[in-house]
Amino acid sequence: MPLLEGIRAFGYRPKAATRRILAINGDPDPRNSSFCARLCNAYVGGAQSAGWAVRHLNAGDIFFDAPGLPHGSDLKTVFADLLWATHLTLIFPLLGGEPPSVLSDLFQKHLQRNTELRNGIQTTRMIITTDMPAFLQREAFAHSAPAQRLLALLPPHTRQDFVGSIHSMGPEQQSWWFEAMREDGARAV
Repeated sequence: MPLLEGIRAFGYRPKAATRRILAINGDPDPRNSSFCARLCNAYVGGAQSAGWAVRHLNAGDIFFDAPGLPHGSDLKTVFADLLWATHLTLIFPLLGGEPPSVLSDLFQKHLQRNTELRNGIQTTRMIITTDMPAFLQREAFAHSAPAQRLLALLPPHTRQDFVGSIHSMGPEQQSWWFEAMREDGARAV
């Protein structure tokens, strides 16, 4: 025990205290049954099983015009979660080659109210799903004006991964992606 106490004296903290993950399912569909929702649930499950501090948000539950609806996420809570997080994982579909407007709106509104987001969140990971092959969408996303606006609102350390051809995936491929997301959640990447 004296060795462990000595290590703590030099600033050691358990991993759950140092990495606070906010996982956002950016699919605007509030049913929470989409491929993005299942990827996000797998990520959250992996992160929780590894002992990370995790919060989970579904973009389809956010109401900008009527935040008082009983099943909607209160924007104050959403903003508090963004300030709490040190790592942000966004999982969303490309809709018409662009990110869902609810994500852009969320970050626009947050940054209008509070500019501390860039200081607190150290890393961001985006998992972007698409019906088209990933290599084609990657290029289109890089040149999309709404995508660039979203990226400009996020911290500078943002990693992007594309999952393409999701509607033509078989059950084995989907299972592979869910397991990969569980492993990524456990490693908090």
